[in-house]
Amino acid sequence: MKFGKNFAVLPLIVVLLTGVVSCSDDDSQKYIDREQRLLEQYLIDNNITEEPTESGLYFIEMEEGDGASPSMGFFLIIEYRVRLITGKVVETTNEQEAKENDLYNPDIVYGPYKFSINNTPVEGVKEGLLMMREGGRARLIIPSHLAYGGRTVGNIPKYSTLIFDIKLIEVIPDPEVHERQLINRYVEDNNINEEPNDFGLYYIELEEGTGEHPRPHSNVVVHYTGWFIDGRQYNTTKGKQPFEFALGQQSATPGFEQGIKKMKPGGKAKFIVPSSIGYGPTGTHDGRIPPYMTLIYEVELLETY
Repeated sequence: MKFGKNFAVLPLIVVLLTGVVSCSDDDSQKYIDREQRLLEQYLIDNNITEEPTESGLYFIEMEEGDGASPSMGFFLIIEYRVRLITGKVVETTNEQEAKENDLYNPDIVYGPYKFSINNTPVEGVKEGLLMMREGGRARLIIPSHLAYGGRTVGNIPKYSTLIFDIKLIEVIPDPEVHERQLINRYVEDNNINEEPNDFGLYYIELEEGTGEHPRPHSNVVVHYTGWFIDGRQYNTTKGKQPFEFALGQQSATPGFEQGIKKMKPGGKAKFIVPSSIGYGPTGTHDGRIPPYMTLIYEVELLETY
């Protein structure tokens, strides 16, 4: 759980939301013409009669939502699948679907994805999300001029229309309030009686260790497993090398270090680490840990020196 760790492959949603791209060669009218032909054929083959919006986005409502509507500045939780117009799946939040399409990446935490709608530079995605309501499902047909145009992104060729199937699970006007509600619910559901410290850390001792607490700037060796507060495991050292680091060197998040300092060698504990002392309002830049994500750890302190 090293602070700011890089992972080799970015999930496409991170690319869609942050605009990380690679450049291709010059634009070519033949590619634009080909895209238009494929789009027209797709509309015919799939009996799509909806008219595009003024921008050119095709919004097809699959299931009407009955909750809140997104606005700029809100955070959203979604599930999605992205295909090329040829039908090839290029990204999905569903782990089984990723495996079936040879897309599975063990460094990705599959399942619902949380992000800020403000960080959605792809205009077709942003426009479509703003047309939805919480609980709804929609298909967005996004021509390349609303996506990446003549640029190649990962395994998406230049001038590609994207088919984005999306379920809008939750609309979050205030992510800090939302996170606090999730923590309170987790504490109640798990019958946790411990009080948080001044920074919001919950420390639940599972097995008392012996000896001295780690000293400032000492080295520690731990085994740990980390979960999102919704129960999805994001990392573990079990069956691997333990995690060894020096306190006070930003090798771990502040909340993780605060918990370690309360332990003794041989002890085991559970930490509830809110994002304010975890990965903050942005999460990790690789998208593995979303913004405002509370993390749950079970930790064994093996050694301190």
